[in-house]
Amino acid sequence: RDRNSGICFLVDSGSDASLIVANNREQKLPVIQTFRAANGTTINVYGRKSITVNFGLRRNFTYSFYICNVSCAIIGADFLYQFNLSPDLRNKRLIDSITNLKVPAKLGTCSIFSVKSVYMNNVYGKLLLKYPEITKLPDPNQPVKHNTVHYINTKGSPVAAKPRRLAPDRLKIAKAEFQRMIQLNHMRPSKSAYSSPLHMVPKKGSVEWRPVGDYRALNAQTIKEKYPIPCIADFTSELHGKQMFSHIDLIKAYHQIPINPADVHKTAICTPFGLFESLRMQFGLCNASSTFQRFIDEVTRDLPFVYAFVDDLLVASESANEHLEHLKLLFSKLREYGLCINVEKCQFGQSTIEFLGFKLSENGIEPLPDRVNCILEFPQPTTLTQLRRYLGIFNFYRRCIPKAADILEPLVKFLEGHKNKKKHPRSNAHSSTEQLQWSDAATLSFKASKEAIAKATLLRHPIPGAQLSLWVDASNVAVGGSLMQLSNDQWEPIAFYSSKLNKSQKNWSTYDRELFAIYSSVKKFRHMLEGRTFVIYTDQKPLIYAFHQNSEKCSPRQLRHLDFISQFSTDIRYTKGSDNTVADALSRIEIDEISPTVIDFKEFASAQSADEELQQLLNSNNSSLKIEKQHFPLEDTICIVTCLKNSPDLLFLKTCEN
Repeated sequence: RDRNSGICFLVDSGSDASLIVANNREQKLPVIQTFRAANGTTINVYGRKSITVNFGLRRNFTYSFYICNVSCAIIGADFLYQFNLSPDLRNKRLIDSITNLKVPAKLGTCSIFSVKSVYMNNVYGKLLLKYPEITKLPDPNQPVKHNTVHYINTKGSPVAAKPRRLAPDRLKIAKAEFQRMIQLNHMRPSKSAYSSPLHMVPKKGSVEWRPVGDYRALNAQTIKEKYPIPCIADFTSELHGKQMFSHIDLIKAYHQIPINPADVHKTAICTPFGLFESLRMQFGLCNASSTFQRFIDEVTRDLPFVYAFVDDLLVASESANEHLEHLKLLFSKLREYGLCINVEKCQFGQSTIEFLGFKLSENGIEPLPDRVNCILEFPQPTTLTQLRRYLGIFNFYRRCIPKAADILEPLVKFLEGHKNKKKHPRSNAHSSTEQLQWSDAATLSFKASKEAIAKATLLRHPIPGAQLSLWVDASNVAVGGSLMQLSNDQWEPIAFYSSKLNKSQKNWSTYDRELFAIYSSVKKFRHMLEGRTFVIYTDQKPLIYAFHQNSEKCSPRQLRHLDFISQFSTDIRYTKGSDNTVADALSRIEIDEISPTVIDFKEFASAQSADEELQQLLNSNNSSLKIEKQHFPLEDTICIVTCLKNSPDLLFLKTCEN
């Protein structure tokens, strides 16, 4: 029994953590973590609280207990180890090994016992038990174990705002969260000249709210950090041959980064119940992700098998034994830097996992099924805001879709002449709530985009040293390319690229558009093609002689494109459009929209013969058009065609309706 508070503690050496009972107010706080008891009961953790207890051993014990929904307080193995205490069950007493003093105890029963922070019954669960420091919430009293500090370098005078009013339920949540942050020494009352308003954000998959600062005004005055964030598309670059994967999710990671003491006052948040400033890095600060990326890169610098994207870590290995060794090294690093993981959200030793919005396996990556369902169930947008939201979701998986630009071209037309007000706040663009006028082409495009995401291609992991090829094609509205690698005598896709042509580019000749397709595709995949030998395949036969012709015949733009392409490859080969199935889809989808049905030339010729007006034009010499009969050998029929005199090689069919 604690002589200060009168609370009775259950001494349980089988428990990983020491717990105290949460009161009614604390049980309304958001659940941060969960433990599991021996009987299978799930125990919610609401935070940690530092308490000083006195058991009559002539010294006080100050320890950070977990606040949980349990029926009795528990002293676990972590507390006993910390203060060198040992229970004597035979003599019913607690022994202090330092002072050699003893305090009597009594045997008792409790429905909750042997509380474990890790309850996986496999090799990964046993491994986590060796690193109890990383599976529990960080102790607020422990010193920072690294040198990373977040700086807020600003220009201009302090920014200030009035507090925003909150609904009663959100006000209660905000007060409780700020009180908890103050207890953790992450926040403190402030007298700063800065003040950013409080903003409540709903938590994902929950009805709870997270209070954050609206730092937009402060961010506008902050000098931006130049430390780079990794490109999401690059996390597969070294995954060839990997068969075992783990996804590690860090818990309260941002709060492990202290803010530079000279900049603490700039983080002040104005609330209806006071002004508070943060001692730890908060969400919403414009350089927070760069600061944390610098920190996590320092943690994983000697671990080449770990890909770190802010607070998401991917561990990839070739075998189960190697994977276990890799996790040991990573867990040791996390413990060294004082970082903790959210065991519930982690995935260990899986052959297929979800990472950064993709389904990842040893074969490659593809869109997540639930994300695909969100796109398939997305209603037809009626405003520009809804359309931008749909295009944003679709474009995230653009690299898995070979004809994205051509498919979306009718939808993108809605955005012409409409500026984004977030980037151009003073523009006189039309309102984002203006109703869209849907055409048949736009409706077909919306349906085609859903079909394309449903059939998204599996992208393979790049094979080091594999033979590469670039397959390109152009249509009247877009250009595209697909980067392929040779594996088992078959071409496998690594990535797709497509881009919409602007108004002037649509007027270019077929030769120029096809050349631009090569130029833009090489530019897009430059990081993969540089220093490698590869072949460029196109269905535009004149391009194979592009590097053998006299440069005086080329326009300045063609020379620029050829000069750039020649820095990577001059091996351009011809392939039939039917063989270039992936890139040629750009052209074929447009043809399908124009001619949805196959033309019956014999029926066409019969209709022309029965058209009296057309027959008169054929026999008359007064027409400015050159009208003649043309034999089509493949169809074994004769049709009447019109031929432009300036370009006799271009033929246009004259329909009887016209």
